[in-house]
Amino acid sequence: MPGTGIYKVKEIVTSKLSFRTLIAVIIFLLLVCAAAAMALACQDPEPVLLNGPVISFVEKSIGNFTGAPVDAARSITRMKTWVGDVYQVSTESGEIYNINTQSGMVETALTEKGLDPAVRGMNLSGMQEVALDYAEKHYPGFAAKKMTLAESKIIDHGSMGKEYVFYWNAMSGEAYTLSYVAISIYPDDAMLAYHASDRELLINTTPNITRAEAGQAAERAFGMGPGAETTSRLMVEPDGNGQRLVWLVETIEHDERGFAHGGSVMVDAITGAVGTQNPVL
Repeated sequence: MPGTGIYKVKEIVTSKLSFRTLIAVIIFLLLVCAAAAMALACQDPEPVLLNGPVISFVEKSIGNFTGAPVDAARSITRMKTWVGDVYQVSTESGEIYNINTQSGMVETALTEKGLDPAVRGMNLSGMQEVALDYAEKHYPGFAAKKMTLAESKIIDHGSMGKEYVFYWNAMSGEAYTLSYVAISIYPDDAMLAYHASDRELLINTTPNITRAEAGQAAERAFGMGPGAETTSRLMVEPDGNGQRLVWLVETIEHDERGFAHGGSVMVDAITGAVGTQNPVL
């Protein structure tokens, strides 16, 4: 599920965070800017004056999200992400939240709160139940939207432990929209990373270009032969202040030596124009 940007990690590190957890934080914050395959880079954060209205705004948002008393904010920065302006809040206890400056919705949370330490012994299915319960409780309108589980997987970070990843997306027909919730669970630290977006759908999601036509356009872009393996996903992506419908096509071909070439291509689902290409390296 976009260019990457790195938050100023030194602003969020507290003595409470272990080395393993710190690595998980860095991985998570990278994913916050790269969570969907769309391209608007994050900008550097700007410090925010800790005045009364800002503090009240973020404390109300976090309180509504957690349903619990809010820790004092240690720092607040304002930054632009591919989904809009957010306040990035670091609390005295080491919790991290990104809050939409317009809606007040918590769009990112890195927390140990509300996660049972028993997750350490769970399998992927058990983790999915935990993640789903968290998503249903914290994502606005989860039950009312057509939220579809688009991905569930385990990422092994070696000595830093495993990460269980779950991604739900609101669908419009067969198109993945800009409304989604992604949850990563780090059982070794009983820590949960939450990232979400809730954006109004502004366009019709019926493509003029078929899946087969998009696949053929991608294969032509990489000079593929008849043995190419091609998969595609219909997606809504930001387009300035608007949105557009695209096919994200991944195509791979192996030569007689077993070497692969190909990559991913954005194909406009209305015009058929071939856009961003990311070749396999």
